Amino acid sequence: MTITECRTHEPVVRIPKTIKGYPVTRIGNMAFEKCAETLEEVTVPDGIEEIGEGAFRNCAALKRVNLPEGLRYIEKNVFAGCCELSEIKLPEGLTAIGNFAFEGCVKLEDINIPIMPLPAAE
Repeated sequence: MTITECRTHEPVVRIPKTIKGYPVTRIGNMAFEKCAETLEEVTVPDGIEEIGEGAFRNCAALKRVNLPEGLRYIEKNVFAGCCELSEIKLPEGLTAIGNFAFEGCVKLEDINIPIMPLPAAE
């Protein structure tokens, strides 16, 4: 199941592990664009393997993101324009980070990027 839209204006959001009994495995493209002005902290649960393109793009108030160890892919522009983002820890299992994923994150001073496997030669 994919999270496709944020419908709250709460500053702290915990994404559910399941919806109607189905496991949530992905955050969809631009999913949090409607929460951009109010979202300050988000916790992504275990089971999420991919964060879609621009999922948190321009969430200007976003300061903290908690990512699960099982996360594999962060697509392009996921956190672009999150100018207040200052804390994020990338999990060890991460295999890909898309272009411009952290563009405009001017308060993000320190980020630990795990060692990722090299792509297979074609």
